[in-house]
Amino acid sequence: MNNWILSVVGFLIVTVISAAFGRIEVVPFLFFLVIFGWFLLSGRFKNRWVRNSVPIIILFLLVFESFFHFISPDRLGDYRPRIQYTSSLARVDGDGVADFARKHTEEDAIFLTPPVFGGFRLTAERAIIVDWKSMPFQDSGMLEWWNRMNVCYGDMSGLSRNAGLGKMERNYRSISTEDIKNISEKYDADYTVLYHNTKIDLPVIYQDEYFKLVKINRE
Repeated sequence: MNNWILSVVGFLIVTVISAAFGRIEVVPFLFFLVIFGWFLLSGRFKNRWVRNSVPIIILFLLVFESFFHFISPDRLGDYRPRIQYTSSLARVDGDGVADFARKHTEEDAIFLTPPVFGGFRLTAERAIIVDWKSMPFQDSGMLEWWNRMNVCYGDMSGLSRNAGLGKMERNYRSISTEDIKNISEKYDADYTVLYHNTKIDLPVIYQDEYFKLVKINRE
């Protein structure tokens, strides 16, 4: 009887410990080990080979269960290297307008953005017409990229990379309402991200000290 009492107490202890660590599903397994251990300690196994093997089997099962507990998919994330990702928008103070666009615009909306706003795709989770860095490597894709750059930011023919980028930035800062509507008509853009001091005759739905978001009213 004393052995049975010890077995019940042992089972209750392992149940409480398992529940405390969120592992209540292993209680039947632990109960099996308690009963197995009770049989071992009470001398129920007369065969010497069995008595010597039981501790090894129990140890193996404990290690096996613990191993798969610690490599389970839910726990693997604890051991993966952490990658610190910083959006390129942070360097141009564009995170605010991108966050607003992600929360307050249609998921299938298309945006006209400044030429260095490639990170807008990731942060806002929205499509943009084109950007300076995301150039495709297929011949047809490169030609389309070049045409879009020239339509959205002005003709860059004959300019070096740095000179071309500088001119595109200046052109975009002074873009007109008519230009925006023409670009929107050509590429089905719904919104445009403008520098905060760009004067435009379109409804502004968001503005901070760096950028503003404008809704394009296509006719």
